[in-house]
Amino acid sequence: MQWQLRLGAGGASGGDRIPPAEPRAAWPGVSAVVRRVPGVNIDDLSWQANTLRGVSTRVVLTLIDHGHLEVVIQAALEREDWHCARTAVTSLCSDGQFERALDMLAPFTATGWHTAQWLAADVMTQQGRGEEALAMTRPDPDQLQDGHYCSRYAELAVAADRADLAIEVLTPHLDEAWLLRHLVEVTDGQDRDEQMLQLLTTALTNAADGYGVRASREEVLLHTARVLGRSGRPSEALALLRAEALSGGHHTLAFSENFAELLARQGLTDELATLAADDDRLVGAYTAALTEAGRDTEAEALLRERIVVHNHDRDRTRLMTLLGRQDRIDEAVEVGLPMCADHENGATVHWILELLVDDGRPGRALEVLDNLTGWWVDGHPDDVQHMRLRLLGEAGRHADGIAHANALPQDKPGQWDPNIADLLEGDGRTEEAIALLRSSQHRNAAEHLADLLARY
Repeated sequence: MQWQLRLGAGGASGGDRIPPAEPRAAWPGVSAVVRRVPGVNIDDLSWQANTLRGVSTRVVLTLIDHGHLEVVIQAALEREDWHCARTAVTSLCSDGQFERALDMLAPFTATGWHTAQWLAADVMTQQGRGEEALAMTRPDPDQLQDGHYCSRYAELAVAADRADLAIEVLTPHLDEAWLLRHLVEVTDGQDRDEQMLQLLTTALTNAADGYGVRASREEVLLHTARVLGRSGRPSEALALLRAEALSGGHHTLAFSENFAELLARQGLTDELATLAADDDRLVGAYTAALTEAGRDTEAEALLRERIVVHNHDRDRTRLMTLLGRQDRIDEAVEVGLPMCADHENGATVHWILELLVDDGRPGRALEVLDNLTGWWVDGHPDDVQHMRLRLLGEAGRHADGIAHANALPQDKPGQWDPNIADLLEGDGRTEEAIALLRSSQHRNAAEHLADLLARY
């Protein structure tokens, strides 16, 4: 039996055009027939990929990290589990076992599922068989109209050292903003900048006045500046954006930030300071430029002054980042706490606690958590309890954590069982943790159990 990979249609091979595939080409490298589970099809595989069903990625990674790659491969083949297959392929390729990776992918590609076929093409490209991969995946006339297909083919072409093909399939889509951006990204470092500048000149002529699906004039200018900069012509890029900035028109945040970053890279902090004084959105770029130049004290003073005057969360976040980088953890926590009290800002709560845990002070993190008040704490009681249980474990207070979890109300069956299992494991009572998860009614108990068994 031959496993097939044929995303495109027939055509002439060779030359500088998109290489064709041989009709009904058999999978190269498939040294043995891989047993298939009857009934698997594209719908099955798409359901797994889109709903994260099957063996969870978390469990798969734990198994591989603990030396159980063969178990993952067995699950991939016997159960046709996509998460196992995809992760195992990555591991096999990192070890240079490309043929085995292709053998394992064969039953998945045989269904005609493009996701598996693209992954197999990636494997072949890593193996040094890029031209074969391109021939097998080359777009047919209908697929050439599909921007998503062409974007994926362009990535594969660049990986196979055929940037010319990437440009060829994406050039008809230059009016589409996301595909123009994609072309600029994939050609970075491919010695195609002069060709890209020519294409961007055409795109500028065709640019839309507004913003949306079509590439706007502003977007094309930003792409042009990027290509000029990466090709060693930063002064031309700067002149281009400076002229646009002085034109008096309205500019998006993306334009302002890119202009600011270019000024910073050129060391023009005074000009950037003038812009930031008139546009709050550029303060981040200005303070980043100051710190890059070793002027942390100036950046800190500016941010503290702005917090007093404006009390904006974004300035507090910037100052927290600056202080954290200097290992001034207590000051960073002090700056961030007002955000936790007044806003739905769970990310900041996590950030503050992580800073303290990473600093070796989970006990202090517990004090901070227990003293938090405000809208976020009141609105997320379960999240607060999960954090507290984790911090008790980090602090080595496993018995206290278990007692606390057992005393908590349960809105759902086995609500705190995974937390208790983690605490039991941390206390060296792994068998009890396994027994708890085996009997638990928590909806994710099986996943937690599998992860624990893989580590045990």
